[in-house]
Amino acid sequence: AVIVTGNEISERFKAETALAKAHKRLDSALIAADIGTYQWDVVSDRLNADQNLAQLFGVTLDPSGSLPLADCVAHIHPDDQARVMGEVGHAVETGEDFQSDYRIVRPSGERWVNSRGRLSRDANGRVVDFFGLVMDITDRKRAEANIQQLNGQLQQRATALEVANRELESFSYSVSHDLREPLRAIDGFTRILDEDYRSRLDEEGQRVLNTILNGTTRMGNLISDLLSFSRISRQYMSTSTVDMDKLVRTVT
Repeated sequence: AVIVTGNEISERFKAETALAKAHKRLDSALIAADIGTYQWDVVSDRLNADQNLAQLFGVTLDPSGSLPLADCVAHIHPDDQARVMGEVGHAVETGEDFQSDYRIVRPSGERWVNSRGRLSRDANGRVVDFFGLVMDITDRKRAEANIQQLNGQLQQRATALEVANRELESFSYSVSHDLREPLRAIDGFTRILDEDYRSRLDEEGQRVLNTILNGTTRMGNLISDLLSFSRISRQYMSTSTVDMDKLVRTVT
């Protein structure tokens, strides 16, 4: 005879209640994270799944909570089906864990999912079950696509900036070369005037002559600065510590 005491019934009830609460919390967490769970019965080729997975794939479970594996496979994007099934076959053959990102097709549009699974074997080493989960990663894939698009745009802009810098350098070199020749002529003739005829000029003439000489010197410096500026993009950027107080005192 089996005698069951009231304490045993009470403890069992508490354990069942705690287990039911734990299952409820787990289900709530899976729903919030768009995660569905499954168990693929390899022998019967049927998929035992929860409602989260059924809703994610847009399939209907039978009263026992299962459906043929082919019903889920049919919702995988045609361009991804062969790859995904090949990865599943590899996991079954090698015993390695399965993990794959792929698209599923639903009436509302395509969704990206991440599927993971781990197999179990019987005493004879035969694969009998494949347990796993499927997570909706559409938002992550869209974010990655946006990042790739932004990176592409940045690369294009960097290329365009590099081309613009080369054109600026070429332009600056051409302009400075074209400017230096007439500037040298002006400077040369002005110095001849300064050396040979300064004594014949009155005070106003000497002032004008000095103005021309100073102007040609400034123009020469500006051309040199323009060339230096055009080469900045090709120079290596180095860092150093700057005494800001000293810098302020220098420029004030």
